[in-house]
Amino acid sequence: MHAGREERVTIVDRDNRIVGEATRSEMRRLGLPHRAAYILVRDSAGSAYVQKRTLTKDVYQGYWDSVSGGVVTAGESYEASAERELAEEMGIRGVPLRPLFDFWFEDGRVWGRAFACEYDGPLTPQAEEVEFVERMQPSEILRRAEGGEPFTPDSLLVVRRWLAMREMFTARLRLRRLEDGDVDWVAKMHQDPEVMRYISFRPPAEARLQVIEWTQHTGPFGFWAIEDRATAERHGWVCLKELDHTQEIEVGYRLRRESWGCGFATEAAERLVRYGFEELGLSRIVAVAREENTASRRVIEKLGMREDGRGVYYGVELLRWRKDSACE
Repeated sequence: MHAGREERVTIVDRDNRIVGEATRSEMRRLGLPHRAAYILVRDSAGSAYVQKRTLTKDVYQGYWDSVSGGVVTAGESYEASAERELAEEMGIRGVPLRPLFDFWFEDGRVWGRAFACEYDGPLTPQAEEVEFVERMQPSEILRRAEGGEPFTPDSLLVVRRWLAMREMFTARLRLRRLEDGDVDWVAKMHQDPEVMRYISFRPPAEARLQVIEWTQHTGPFGFWAIEDRATAERHGWVCLKELDHTQEIEVGYRLRRESWGCGFATEAAERLVRYGFEELGLSRIVAVAREENTASRRVIEKLGMREDGRGVYYGVELLRWRKDSACE
């Protein structure tokens, strides 16, 4: 983030469209919407590298910063900015960056793009920008912020959004991203003919490969295991993902037979729909099901979705439902 106040930065509108450029000091003084890159850097044990900002920073002097990054300069992409800032601030180079999500941060008038990476090597903090670096687990970051320690609010937003992508809770359930240890369990569930009664059946090897692919989702969309909070027993999975090569986002779910009839599908899907609207800012979420799948249709209707015709998805004709954001 080190740069002179006369450095020129990208200026955007509220829809994140580039409308010009200005000096950094003009951008701050006039409150112009701009872009910034944010990089959540974690070690292999899951701890984040948290910077203590120097007292010479132009904003949030002396605060903790749970991400690296900074303002996107004129003519620069988010990706190039993230790589440059990581090298300048921390001395980290050549590490693959995974894009996570874009977001609007009103207080800073900034359109951010969040990235994540893992790093276990040496650090070279930039003296003008970083007083020192401390490692903290993401949960510790939030706990210390809630305890009154000053953290930059936009970096806390990134950490909260990232944690929501990984793990969510309801009264009875824990939703966590599918991982390697779930592959065989889910693949076995997909061999139950009753579970797959209304779903296209895949041979065991193909079904396992599909689940492996699901565990590799790293962005805001993907698949979450449905676990019982009291017993850690797995009931199935729930997803928020692209609907069959369209640009729409669907909510889906699948439960083992022993967990049917307990309301778990509705409870998990409701939480994921709320995540989609409140955390991701989606304007619409859809769902699809076969006409004869009355159990799935009941779940969808309990989500407050309304019927929206039918269409051909995944090679079969399906009924379709939609729910629009309250902001629409």
